[in-house]
Amino acid sequence: MALHFRGKYQLLSSASVHEDSITCVAFSIKGDYVASGGHGQRLQIFSLDDGKLHYSIVTTSPIKSLIWLPGAEQTLFCACHSGILMNIVIRPGVRGRICLLCAEISHIL
Repeated sequence: MALHFRGKYQLLSSASVHEDSITCVAFSIKGDYVASGGHGQRLQIFSLDDGKLHYSIVTTSPIKSLIWLPGAEQTLFCACHSGILMNIVIRPGVRGRICLLCAEISHIL
């Protein structure tokens, strides 16, 4: 069985994309957003409806992992290399408005 991919989106401008390597990408549960992060210490969230950058968060450390929370479709967890864990809640319909909660994990038992 062959897997075929038909691209729906294309990169039109690189003015607001990552400046360093991307280490993680995650699609939202409902497929309306894609989040990306990497060594450039920038978390970016794009809308898949219009293909535009909706949110950009600069962190103090490279981003190592992203995951959308099942059951809470607008909630994204972001883990940074420094141990910072961010909980980002997107406010649907309000572009540029998010709720951000950060915690530093000093060690894991």
